[in-house]
Amino acid sequence: MRSTILLLLFIAAPALADKKACVESGEKLYDAQPAMADIQQAFRHCRPLAEAGDAEAQYYFASVHMFRTISQPPANPVVEKWMKLSAENGYGKAQFYMATVYRYGNALTPRDGQKMMDMYEKAAAQGVPPAMQALVELYGAGPGQGLSHQTSFSVGCYCEDESRCHRSILRELLRTRGARLSR
Repeated sequence: MRSTILLLLFIAAPALADKKACVESGEKLYDAQPAMADIQQAFRHCRPLAEAGDAEAQYYFASVHMFRTISQPPANPVVEKWMKLSAENGYGKAQFYMATVYRYGNALTPRDGQKMMDMYEKAAAQGVPPAMQALVELYGAGPGQGLSHQTSFSVGCYCEDESRCHRSILRELLRTRGARLSR
């Protein structure tokens, strides 16, 4: 039994190291203008994890492609493929990214208000601040421009104490914009 556990740890250790390297190199892409070496390192560490279905690695792998093609038009099929996969697998930052794509549309993806709201709500439910702010802006935009007072949406989470949760932030942002809220 003990040798089985040690064997499993031995097998899992490289994957854990690759995950850490993927996240660290992926975050470097957003710190400053990334060097080509940083982009290549993120590509090398994130690709196998992304292909294996890891939502966070899919996000960073899409980011790698975004930074590799920064001089090209923003509608990049590789970026959108991996961002969509990451969003579908529940990664909040990718959900926010895809919500923005659905909001404005591009050469690959047409505008889609329903998908936009779905992605913003999912990202906001995970506490992604720009998604919460986008929902507030949409709600406060006025008739025909955003959400109306007749629009309903819900944000769910598993936090036990709302005062220490992203829901309280979203609730306050909506309240300041004149939203009618129910418990």
